Amino acid sequence: MDINISGITPPLLLGVMWAGVSLATVFTIIRTTIRLHISRRLFVDDAFVYLALAILIAMAVLYTLINDIIFQIVLVGEGLLPPSPEFMSQVPFFLKVQFAIIVLFWTTLWAVKWSFLMYYKKLFIGLPGHMQKCWWAVVIFSVLAYLGCWVTQLLSCTPIPTYFDNQCQTPKDIYNSNLSLYYAMGVDVVCDILIMALPLRLLWGLKVNSKQKVALAAIFSLGFIVIAFAVVRVVETSATFKHVNPMWLALWSMIEASVSKYIPNRAQPHAKLRW
Repeated sequence: MDINISGITPPLLLGVMWAGVSLATVFTIIRTTIRLHISRRLFVDDAFVYLALAILIAMAVLYTLINDIIFQIVLVGEGLLPPSPEFMSQVPFFLKVQFAIIVLFWTTLWAVKWSFLMYYKKLFIGLPGHMQKCWWAVVIFSVLAYLGCWVTQLLSCTPIPTYFDNQCQTPKDIYNSNLSLYYAMGVDVVCDILIMALPLRLLWGLKVNSKQKVALAAIFSLGFIVIAFAVVRVVETSATFKHVNPMWLALWSMIEASVSKYIPNRAQPHAKLRW
């Protein structure tokens, strides 16, 4: 049976996902080439970029495994397909994989954030103490925000084993699930804004002309692109009285995760060339 939901088919969904992964891989290779050409070595921030790419690939692999189930769940949920015994037996597997993907999604986003923080740490060497304190404050906030994502997800369905048995269908469960989605988006956006704000103070002390300062400010502000996709992801997937649509969640999660990988590959080496 040919499946088409709002113009999205299983092959198209996979195509978008793996196209994003491919572009992220290409950008990472370019970044590595530039970094080795300029610095002759790699740094801790590079390790976080590679970690983010590895997790992004793992997400795509897992989504590939459950791609067909995702569309079946959407069709069954909309009453367009009767739930067969085979389908019901696949739901626990889907829920386990989906839980893992959600955790990987946060981790790849935060790996990118920590890549920026490690990159900025090198820029803050020798600067006044208050700049170092600001850096540490953002680091601590980002770690606590990441741990908060774990807590809200674990509390989205209690007791936890019922999460994998498809028993989290009460209004409270749905509310907690959506709350977890909004919390993750909120702290994601706040972290990005704080991280982008860190190096802007340094720009005023640079001995370059105004055009160069504006260019550098634009480079360091590329995170607003990720913020835009984070907001779109929540708007497109959130539901008030039911669980999120797994197809849209898969699509926008992979798009946001992929876009987040492009930013450090573009901003950090380019900023290094201009610094």
